[in-house]
Amino acid sequence: MTTRMQKVWKGFWQFIAYSLVGLATAFVAYGTRLAILNVYAQIYGLDLESTDLAMVGGSSVLRTIAQTIGWIAGLIFSFMPYKFIVFRNKEWGWKPLGRQFLTFFISRILSYFLELLLAVGLPIGLQAAGYKTFMLFGANGIPMTADNQTIVISVFLVTAINFPIGKLLVFKKKKQKS
Repeated sequence: MTTRMQKVWKGFWQFIAYSLVGLATAFVAYGTRLAILNVYAQIYGLDLESTDLAMVGGSSVLRTIAQTIGWIAGLIFSFMPYKFIVFRNKEWGWKPLGRQFLTFFISRILSYFLELLLAVGLPIGLQAAGYKTFMLFGANGIPMTADNQTIVISVFLVTAINFPIGKLLVFKKKKQKS
């Protein structure tokens, strides 16, 4: 293969690997978030679709807690697959791992606050604007609540932000000394 074809193939493979690891990470993070959100909304009797001010306050706190725990679960889950599978970074040892994890954590803080803004603010804004839950894929499909809609939006925005940060900042290849 030519050098150009090798670069194209490497970029394509990296995109596929990033997408698959990102999908698994989203499943962990958002699955955790939705499980916490729905279980505790049931326990505490919160109506997540209510526009009542008292209910919105309780659901905002629950959304913040659920988002934070889900984000931490996704962060812990995703570090090693991104390091070794997606970006094929072979550095090993406590110092490089610690530095990379710290950089990874700091870089993900940006996406955490974006997701938090979306997870708490967007559902409330959608409901205030009259958003109505609809069924995706027919009557027996997936209920697209404001929270579920927010997850779809978050996945795309956060992925678009995290890939270049991971590639260019966290897991960048060290230049070989000549």
